[in-house]
Amino acid sequence: MEPHSSIYPSTTRRTAEDEEVDVADVLKNLTAERYREWPNDAGFEGITEHRGPIELSVQGHIPIWATGVLYRTGPGARTVDETGPNPFDISHWFDGLAHTHKFEIFEDKGKVRVQYSSRRQSDQIVKDIQAWGRFPAISFGQRSDPCMGLFSKFMSIFYRKERLDNIAVTVQAGVPALQGLAKVRDTSASDVGQGHRAGPGPVFLGTDTAWLSEIDPETMQPYEPVHPKLLHPSLKGSVGVAHAMVDPETNDYFSVNMDVGLSATYRIFHVSASTRQTTILAAIQEKPAYIHSFFLTRGYVVLCIPVSQYDGLRATWEGSLLGGLHEFDENEPCKWFVVDRHQGRGLVGVFHSPAAFFFHSVNAFEEENGDIICELVRYRTTDILFGMYYDVLLNRNGEAKEFWANRQTAARRQLHLARYRLRRTEFRPQENYTRGSAPLAELELELPGPHAGEMPTINPAYMCRKHRYVYCLISRGLSTLFDSIAKIDTDTRQVMSWSGGLGHSPGEAIFIARPPKEDGSRAEEAMTEEDDGVLLSVVLDGHQRSSYLVCLDAKTMTKLGSAECGFAVGFGFHGQHLRSDGKRKSV
Repeated sequence: MEPHSSIYPSTTRRTAEDEEVDVADVLKNLTAERYREWPNDAGFEGITEHRGPIELSVQGHIPIWATGVLYRTGPGARTVDETGPNPFDISHWFDGLAHTHKFEIFEDKGKVRVQYSSRRQSDQIVKDIQAWGRFPAISFGQRSDPCMGLFSKFMSIFYRKERLDNIAVTVQAGVPALQGLAKVRDTSASDVGQGHRAGPGPVFLGTDTAWLSEIDPETMQPYEPVHPKLLHPSLKGSVGVAHAMVDPETNDYFSVNMDVGLSATYRIFHVSASTRQTTILAAIQEKPAYIHSFFLTRGYVVLCIPVSQYDGLRATWEGSLLGGLHEFDENEPCKWFVVDRHQGRGLVGVFHSPAAFFFHSVNAFEEENGDIICELVRYRTTDILFGMYYDVLLNRNGEAKEFWANRQTAARRQLHLARYRLRRTEFRPQENYTRGSAPLAELELELPGPHAGEMPTINPAYMCRKHRYVYCLISRGLSTLFDSIAKIDTDTRQVMSWSGGLGHSPGEAIFIARPPKEDGSRAEEAMTEEDDGVLLSVVLDGHQRSSYLVCLDAKTMTKLGSAECGFAVGFGFHGQHLRSDGKRKSV
């Protein structure tokens, strides 16, 4: 991207011709340990709860049509005190104590104001850790206590809770299909005149377990987590995917429930927004694997099982999913399962692709000939899971150097934006498949980091439709996490990126489209251009140990304005913006 000697606030543009030199620069920066100059510890440590609301100082311009509520969720504190003579330290970022944030953006007397509040979602697990001195359930990657004896380790298996009350990866708000699970009913009739914003209805948080946690839309107080077996008795597994999918036209809800033992049953299910009925679309028997997301088109659900298999019994013994993760096998293919959404045909296609791992799907859509296009952020191995340990992210005891300093392994750990084609002509009934006979999911597009990045988002109006632009967080090897927000043009391979400057670490960029003009035009004519909107991202200034909500023009990737917090907001995972009428009485 921009020359690594210049890291001032800027917007840069790079093309396909720059890919080779930019990839080389990333490796050069990593091996030179440039991340030592990029402080990010304030985003991981000492995170404070602010029940607020706290008025933020708005600088520059945030458009009135971007008003609404931005929920952000992710890990907060990583240390639990009062656990005996020493604090309990959490090892892995994905196990950090859940913390949810809310930015309310509203108009007041012709000006845009922003108020912030936050709430911990993990009080129960903190109490359990204080009582037991360890995680009360299977964690994602908590390292085992070397002092724990064999008998203690054996006995701890029988006292683990099935559920871990540490739910904060995704926000699933305003989903009519989940209304039946909600304790809080639709609050849209709230009295705006008394200073209350019209509510979004039930707000749920999701994670990589099967449970959802409902929070109060206003206070973010967590309620008792709910299990999908309340939707259907077959959904009895304790594992799920963090990223459920909602059809943009029908508001129907789709997700995957995994029942894990020596093998795994992946149940793909659908909840109708209109009838609230839950249907099991397919049940797939495969090896247990860590899966974070899947794909949805207008006609199909596509489940890709990456090469991230684990031993459920070993994970239980070790107390973490990473403790049971198999060594990455380059000879093991990724498996793609295409499931019919509408006609009850179940599994209609199976494909394979070379060994890889991914967290995030970007989008999927069907072409006129019936082919399915799936886009994701792909890694060559599962190594990145081990790069998310706090010791690496904070470069404690030289762990970042050990993880990134070898140029060859650092190159293997870089990501790519990848687009695959599943040909309609290769669909066939499930019984016609034999092991190894599945056709190839064809790779059509591959963009390397830093011309691609993580936490991908698109204009939500293009979900299940062909899209051109992807917004993401990129790393130029300057930080142990992310250092810029990028806009990828998948047609031209051009990348535009915005950096807040040295030590400014951005979070997931949420796209808010400019509303179409109300001029009586037909819907398709009234739609704005795909990139006509703004991006909202929570950015940490690591040197000042203070965060701000930045608003970028999504077309030009230039800064329009910001809302300054004056304190650090923990690095989050994902969020959701919910529109409002933009008006609120002064309070």
